[in-house]
Amino acid sequence: MYIVLQLNTILFLPQPFRTANTVVLRKPGKPDYSQAKAYRPIALLDTLGKALEKAVAIRITGIAESFDLLPRHQMGARAGRDTLTALELLIEQTHTVWNSGPRWVASLLSLDMAGAFNNASHPRLLHILRSKGLPITLVTWVQSFLTGRLSSITIRNSTSTLFPVFNGIPQGSPVSPILFLFYNSELISKCTDSGFKASAIGFVDDVNILTWGESTERNCHTLTQIHSNCTMWARRHGASFAPAKYELIHLTRSPKRFNMAATIQIQECEVTPRTVIRVLGVQIDSKLRWGPHIRQVQAKMARQNLALSRVTASTWGATFSKAR
Repeated sequence: MYIVLQLNTILFLPQPFRTANTVVLRKPGKPDYSQAKAYRPIALLDTLGKALEKAVAIRITGIAESFDLLPRHQMGARAGRDTLTALELLIEQTHTVWNSGPRWVASLLSLDMAGAFNNASHPRLLHILRSKGLPITLVTWVQSFLTGRLSSITIRNSTSTLFPVFNGIPQGSPVSPILFLFYNSELISKCTDSGFKASAIGFVDDVNILTWGESTERNCHTLTQIHSNCTMWARRHGASFAPAKYELIHLTRSPKRFNMAATIQIQECEVTPRTVIRVLGVQIDSKLRWGPHIRQVQAKMARQNLALSRVTASTWGATFSKAR
């Protein structure tokens, strides 16, 4: 299917807008900051260029929604499909499984893509945009946006010289999230299979696969089969997964009826189920009772209250009105 629209837009992104300063930020809560994976690179771009990129992102998003070019369960960077929507979908699907009868159990596997944005292949992304039928003017602009990029790297107070960037979608650009949704749209579709009783929920580069059956062993076998499709997708798209960072949880309100210790063997890594995992910033427990998440929020609030009290004490710090 090809989409023909009248677009009054430029086909070229000026070189100054393709020059970035990549700042390396620490990921919070990591045990070892001597490892490169404990840091997140963010591309700082020209503000005027980001205004143009935002306009293009709105146009691409509008076309994607008008012509249903993205999977329904692919969330993030889309109107009406935010983090809350993704979590509500996961909860509703799980409750639907439970309401089908006490013999059903659900299992959730949370995948981890290694350097998702940084490793995106430019030729593959442009091919996907063309195959989806986006107007040639937008595809040409995206090609200009991706090619000829330069960047420096800033770590603490040290900044490198400019060097060329040949792969990846720059994190920090307004147009990057919607481009990545197109890039991994096939992955979400391949992880959703009614025959396997499996459904995938994606949020930009986060992919969570939910499957259900009469035993956790069956669910683990299904997840292993689906993951083989993910591996084939990764080979074609130049992507890679990190099985050591996968998280698995079995969801049921009758844990004594099932083997809650059933594991998944992926390559040389055995994924062991946990009683609580983190999905889109929320702590999910096997019974969906939300106790672990509530305790985490309470602990966070206690730390914030302590920090606030230290700067607003009665004898020093900000006044009461400013503290409010």
